[in-house]
Formats: sequence, structure tokens, C-alpha cells
Amino acid sequence: MKSPPTQAEFVIVRDFVITETVIANASRAGAIANMTAEEFLQYRRVGDQMIISVHEHKTAPCHGPAKITVSVALHGWLQAREGHLCGNTAGTTVPAGIPREWI
Repeated sequence: MKSPPTQAEFVIVRDFVITETVIANASRAGAIANMTAEEFLQYRRVGDQMIISVHEHKTAPCHGPAKITVSVALHGWLQAREGHLCGNTAGTTVPAGIPREWI
């Protein structure tokens, strides 16, 4: 059985993925920070981009869901973070083996 990532490993991957996503979308981080695992899993592919609709964000009442666009490669990094680092623990707020303060 694979051991959980160290705090340093988790933080490096988390920060990389968030930074790449914010830069790719040239937007504020609120919609990205509010993205749920369910929204991530309900992406749709348009050409070589993945579109993720985020329903909870600052301007949602006026503009509807935010569209977070990520490349296929970045989507792969997000899947790796969700799967390998977080352990695919659907339905839990903090993944198994990951202390809450790391998230």
C-alpha cells in the first residue's frame, strides 16, 4: 500500500496545480478555490480544452457558473492530485491521510 504524501509533496503539487489553473484562466482564484470534486468530474471537452463549470463564486448570481478552462495536460495534473494525493475518497471533506491544515 502506498503511503500518503508528505506535507511538502502535497503542498508543492497543490500550489503548482492552483497556480497553473489561475494563470491559464487569467482570473481571480475564487472560482477555482470553490471548485468541487463533483464539478471537476463533470467537465466537458471542447477541442483540446476541458471546461469545468463552477457554480459557487462571487459573481454567480449575476453571471451564472464560472467556466474554468484547462488544457488536457493540466486536467491530467488535476486528476493526479484528486486521485493519487487525495486517495479518491468521495463524500469526505478531508481526504484520508491528509491533515486538514494542508488543504
